[in-house]
Amino acid sequence: MNSAVRLCPACDGPHADFAFRVRDFDHARCRRCATVFVTPLPDPQALETLYLAPDYHPSAEGQEQRMRPRATRAPPSCAASACVRCSRSAAAPGIF
Repeated sequence: MNSAVRLCPACDGPHADFAFRVRDFDHARCRRCATVFVTPLPDPQALETLYLAPDYHPSAEGQEQRMRPRATRAPPSCAASACVRCSRSAAAPGIF
């Protein structure tokens, strides 16, 4: 994983561990709240290239049914602290 790990977008936790890699983007899991996020944050050109790729949208739409139940539940750490940052920083294909 790239060593430029950013702060957790949900809790500002400074420590995260590599979780997985998708399409050249490393994802980390925050040690404090378990939020999974992309790190480092992709630049605008990388995001544009990804979202305009011909195979992006069909694969995203196919995953909605699997991902929607998880997206509608607030993580326990957010529910306990009335966190509102999660909804602003979370992203998933076509769900939020």
